[in-house]
Amino acid sequence: MTQKKKTIYSLVLLLLVGFGFLFALTKDTDFHLFSEYMRYEKDTISVYGKEVEVYLADDPRIRTRGLSNKTYLPEEKGMLFVFEKPDQYSFWMKEMNFSIDMVWIDEEGEVVFVKENAAPESYPMLFTPPKPALYVLELNAGYARELGLTVGTKVDIEL
Repeated sequence: MTQKKKTIYSLVLLLLVGFGFLFALTKDTDFHLFSEYMRYEKDTISVYGKEVEVYLADDPRIRTRGLSNKTYLPEEKGMLFVFEKPDQYSFWMKEMNFSIDMVWIDEEGEVVFVKENAAPESYPMLFTPPKPALYVLELNAGYARELGLTVGTKVDIEL
């Protein structure tokens, strides 16, 4: 084998090792090279002054899929479902792989219902708020409580 071929093989191997290292470093974040969330638009909402980055589910196709079939939701992030008009939107845990908190928020930014720790095993049960909501925020189980999200909490949503 010539010196030129050895050099090329060494460079290719180095690149493969580098990509493997990058993959390992970013495995559980939304910055992952092959992230399940890399195609979602993002925005930020505020709860008691704490900013929470959210992936937007703002069209029917994305809202229908939501977090179904995802393997994880990055820590301290959420998915915000944005509807065209307020209504009593029902959610379920179809094809979910992890537990979540669901928070229904009206057009004024007030929390109208919270379902904590909805488990995948609850499917086909429906979770429906008692009042109309314009948004539904999905978070990792336990994060709604950590943020202090309860009925009546004001959430600053400026999309």
